Amino acid sequence: MSSDIGSTLSSRDPDSLLEHLQHLMESGPGTPVGQALELFLRCTERVRVALPGSDSGETLARSSEAGMAVRRFLDQDRKAGFATANLCDIGHYLKALRNADQDPVPVDAGLGPAGPDRERSGSSPWLDTGREEGPGEAELSSWLADAVDQVEAAAGRITPIRVKQGWVESGRTAEAILTSRGLRAGRSRARTWAALQVVSEGGGELFHRPRLLVGERAGGLPDVEPVLERLQAFPFFHKEAGLTPGAPLVFLPEAAATLIQAVVTLFHGAGERTGEPVGRGWCLTDDPHRLEMPFGGQFDDTGRGSQVLKLADGAHSLATLGEEGHGWRRSFRDPPQRSFSNLVVAETGETRPEHGFLVSELRILRLSPKRFLAVAHGNSLEDGTPAADGGRIRFTFNPWRIPARIRGTCGRSRNTALGVATPELVLESGKSVHFV
Repeated sequence: MSSDIGSTLSSRDPDSLLEHLQHLMESGPGTPVGQALELFLRCTERVRVALPGSDSGETLARSSEAGMAVRRFLDQDRKAGFATANLCDIGHYLKALRNADQDPVPVDAGLGPAGPDRERSGSSPWLDTGREEGPGEAELSSWLADAVDQVEAAAGRITPIRVKQGWVESGRTAEAILTSRGLRAGRSRARTWAALQVVSEGGGELFHRPRLLVGERAGGLPDVEPVLERLQAFPFFHKEAGLTPGAPLVFLPEAAATLIQAVVTLFHGAGERTGEPVGRGWCLTDDPHRLEMPFGGQFDDTGRGSQVLKLADGAHSLATLGEEGHGWRRSFRDPPQRSFSNLVVAETGETRPEHGFLVSELRILRLSPKRFLAVAHGNSLEDGTPAADGGRIRFTFNPWRIPARIRGTCGRSRNTALGVATPELVLESGKSVHFV
């Protein structure tokens, strides 16, 4: 295979990525008897089309990125070494191998999801190895113009409005995993996000402040109809869900992990100040060698479920950047940055509130440094137990105020696929949460 990594990555084809990994493995020093080697490669690209005057200042933006991770098992010592690189040519691969060998840590043979025992069973690290293609620039531009026309026409029958800002963004990720024991898997994913901010032109009560409409879809363009339904459903989602304004929100561990990862670096930097209480119910520690936790999280760059687990960790994750730490990226548009590896939230032993809203699923969109939008799925709480009336709420919050609103945690801590071990998290809605 050609070693032209530029053309390989630009294709965003999982089969080409597998060929490139095979080329790297064959060009390297080889795998000694009694050892096992795993290679993981991910390429991402995104294109964003925005209305003139939007916050980004750009009507068209593109970006792409590629990176790899290696894990080497030393069976005779029951140890494994990890390393990542932000580029994937032969030079960075060899450097990652050296970094992985510097400080291996103990590991049980079957603990790693792509480790020896799992490989012998022949199971794939991904449940779905499909291929998806996202829409291009022309399709995004056409969708945005059509969505603006439909939203303004539909809402105009109630009160005159205009779409003040708006954007639509498509992202695609291609991934491949190759091991010295013969495991090969590749896939590509695509997801499109869109947001429209509408403001009242007639002073109607319905739009007394700007409203944000959000849509998303895996593989293709979002449907406009659900966006129109949400527009005409104001006010408000939390009434349908049976939530009293001001009632506490209780986040199940998976949802709590999403919230924590969205705001944690505001209060703990890149991990230097963990272990110190923040607010009444928030105390975090960071364990970079917690091997049962996943690398990269349960979700890939498109927000889709992933069964690829720890291929890099802890002390050597950012070795190619000249510093130690764990590399983490918020989204397609963000470069890797030093952050946490595996967070552990301290238990405070609070009792679950009798009334409120139990959040089982959570998605968060960063609107500005001091304003995040959250979409939460769950159930009302009645006498501390989930009611049968499942619903969805949307709320904005100031991330800087979250720790002050945390009452504490309920139940026992549980590992989550996002690399956060946490109990249930109880949050006072208060003034930091505004339902929309």
